Amino acid sequence: MTRTRILFTPPTLLAVALLALTLPVSSQPEPGAAGSGSGQPIGEALFARDCAGCHEGEGKSQGPSLAALQQMGSDQVMTSLTSGKMMEQAEGLSPAQILAIVSYLAGGKSEAEDAMPAIDLTTGAVRWSFQGTRNDAWNMACGRRGPNCPREDGPDFDFGAAPVLATSSSGRQILVAGQKSGEVHALDPDTGKVFWQNRLGVGSPLGGVHWGMTIAGDRVFVPIADPPNNPESRPGVYALDLESGELLWTYKAERGCELDLVKLRAAKTPWPECPVQYSFSAAPMSSPDVVFAGALSGKVFAFSAESGEILWQDHTVRPYDSINGIPAHGGAIDSSGVQLADDMLFVQSGYSYFGQIPGNALIAYRTSASGE
Repeated sequence: MTRTRILFTPPTLLAVALLALTLPVSSQPEPGAAGSGSGQPIGEALFARDCAGCHEGEGKSQGPSLAALQQMGSDQVMTSLTSGKMMEQAEGLSPAQILAIVSYLAGGKSEAEDAMPAIDLTTGAVRWSFQGTRNDAWNMACGRRGPNCPREDGPDFDFGAAPVLATSSSGRQILVAGQKSGEVHALDPDTGKVFWQNRLGVGSPLGGVHWGMTIAGDRVFVPIADPPNNPESRPGVYALDLESGELLWTYKAERGCELDLVKLRAAKTPWPECPVQYSFSAAPMSSPDVVFAGALSGKVFAFSAESGEILWQDHTVRPYDSINGIPAHGGAIDSSGVQLADDMLFVQSGYSYFGQIPGNALIAYRTSASGE
């Protein structure tokens, strides 16, 4: 049997990409918007403004009464508004407004938030829906205590990462989804039935599983971005069995230095010697034998897919002479993180949101492969 070992040559900088990031827009309602300044929950106000004329009042109703709507499942209401009989009437509503109405009709117990629906590509109907966490209609207004924050503002444990559809060696198709709660769910893509679940971290609004996972063969590789200020945090990289969810190996993320906040503030540098955050948030990538993952500390790793052994690592928080002449500096590895293409590994280094280490470097490493 031929196996491939990934060997690394010294890094060669390919290009520099300056990050043009836009600050989040405030979630305050527009003047005159439903619920603005009235103290009335947004979903209830939207229903009163846009829906009550057809669903309330004696002799005026053209549709089910409010009481009848509240007896329906939230999936049924959501389908009606997005692809069913009420799609035309909901045309002027944003997805957030539709979700608010569904949540109101479900009595604050919506099945829509933190959920993963399967949609029929032919009809647009929802075939099934899996909900990871109930009553978690959190949005950015909750962090600012704004009026758009719903009553059921939960821990912000949504699915930030795209699910991965894989076929195991036994031929079974499995849909694997990672949640910001730190839990990994394996589902039947046809029915939504849960095959297994494994909670690897304590979770936070930034993960748990934040940006993505990767699968190679019968192994699922999961980065966990638990925050450093929680004593129960378990940041690191985990390998799970695709069929069973059994834990195969763990790499525990470590800061690797003693953090001195007083010294850090006094230094007034965007590139500290000892990082505040060091977990794994970015989406990883894998080949059959090697898993590549970048950390918020700015380190990039190559792990053995079989054992979790560190095969190679590099620290990208440093200045570079870029090929296009722009001053370049590495920082935290987050978001899209690392990309593997043929014998090249591309690393996006620098992510200044959430107090992380800024940077603007796109780094290219060339790998060489040899059979054994």
